[in-house]
Amino acid sequence: MQSAQGATMAILQNAAEQTVITVAVTPVPLSAKDLAIQTIANMKAAGFTTSEPVASGDSYVGEFSKEQVRGVSYFSANGKLGSVITIMGASLDAGTKMLKDNLKPADSKLFPTDF
Repeated sequence: MQSAQGATMAILQNAAEQTVITVAVTPVPLSAKDLAIQTIANMKAAGFTTSEPVASGDSYVGEFSKEQVRGVSYFSANGKLGSVITIMGASLDAGTKMLKDNLKPADSKLFPTDF
């Protein structure tokens, strides 16, 4: 886990399942939709193939890929903070299970209600 300038990022890895999860919480006063649109646009500019973000409860979700990397990001916000939870790897299902089994949100608005 790392923190800098009000942002916190945690990286979780399941080597057996070849899955990585990142959880980033940053002080941005954006809606989940705007956070998703901006992040997906930045990924496209960096050469990723992306889906358009779609609503999932109060969060937004977008898929991406580049070469051998495949993943999905969940974007949430509470008006003061934004969160991006990303699952990457061979098995997105393994990452989803790892999230459900191991992470409990301190603020439910910063965590998607469904994966």
